[in-house]
Amino acid sequence: MKYRSLFLALLIIVACPSYSAVSHPAEVLDELNKAALFYKIHHRKYNLRLSVPGLWVGWTGVALDYKISPAITIGPTGKYFAYGASSGFEAGIQMNYALNGDVLSRGWLVNTYVQYYQSNYNHKRQNSSSVVGANLNYQWIWDSGFNLQLGTGLTYTTIKLPVSVSNENIHPNFDFTVGYSF
Repeated sequence: MKYRSLFLALLIIVACPSYSAVSHPAEVLDELNKAALFYKIHHRKYNLRLSVPGLWVGWTGVALDYKISPAITIGPTGKYFAYGASSGFEAGIQMNYALNGDVLSRGWLVNTYVQYYQSNYNHKRQNSSSVVGANLNYQWIWDSGFNLQLGTGLTYTTIKLPVSVSNENIHPNFDFTVGYSF
């Protein structure tokens, strides 16, 4: 990392004719700091997010986004909950597509996901379901890497109950996450 920063600094000094022996050192350092920040921001690959609404009702949800192209991230999601005698988990995969072409910048994201959900009641009855959905989120991201996503969408759920009964429904989904990109 140290050599990468040094190489970047030398590249800027050589490539920009405005830097000469008579340039003020503070101006040169300011430009180098701006270039280093630009490099840091545009070379982020991961975004780790925590779902906020779940914390209010007793479940914890996390997502890890991996940048596979400038406009797309893909990664695992997971949730765990426990309400009295009920407990369960959800595991899946999701994809984010940035409408502005830069997925780790401020702007609109289309979030799609597929998940498997399983719950237990008193360790006796077990329910499972498949979940498919899409959200339209807006993302705010700061130079530090801290970010927020807020959005809404639709989710399709199929539920299998232990008594060979199944249920299918489409319902609205609300998404609010706090994250850190690195």
